[in-house]
Amino acid sequence: MAGCHTLVFDGKFVEGHVPAAQIPELCQHSDLLSISVPGMPAGAMTCKPAAGNRPIRSSG
Repeated sequence: MAGCHTLVFDGKFVEGHVPAAQIPELCQHSDLLSISVPGMPAGAMTCKPAAGNRPIRSSG
């Protein structure tokens, strides 16, 4: 699985604009491997800067 908003940790996959509060809940369910949210929420930053938007740099 690959996308512009993909997180892989401890054998679990998070894809899309999943609310941060849902990630600990995913960890509590050993029978679940992934959680995803399709599409882009209204007002969300895009992967490619639109006209007038500045790219944002993050580190982790």
